[in-house]
Amino acid sequence: MNRVETTKSLAAASRGAVWLKALDPEAKLLGELIPSVAAADGEIDGRAVRFMAVLPDPKNRYPRARKGEVGLLEGWAVATSVLDFVQAESSQEEKTPLVLVIDVASQAYGRREGACSIFCRFH
Repeated sequence: MNRVETTKSLAAASRGAVWLKALDPEAKLLGELIPSVAAADGEIDGRAVRFMAVLPDPKNRYPRARKGEVGLLEGWAVATSVLDFVQAESSQEEKTPLVLVIDVASQAYGRREGACSIFCRFH
């Protein structure tokens, strides 16, 4: 089983995946931003909506993010994606709603995540 298949099988049982399916079972996945953050286009009450969710990634380099907690990479991917989405929508007269599903057990503030954020900030 490759990384994408592993991520998809775990993601299917994750809190984020459950929310996405409940909000719109027909939503079309846009591909992985990173294995632990997914985006999909769907509808709510007949109106187009962009969904995003945090998912588990068992191969994540940060141990606490492997079960779906929000770590450094997940925060960066969500922030980047939201900024890109808002910028793409800026010229649209009618904006597409963005629904972020961040239903996770905890935030992954571990020593590795902290060390990386300090290192990345100053280098």
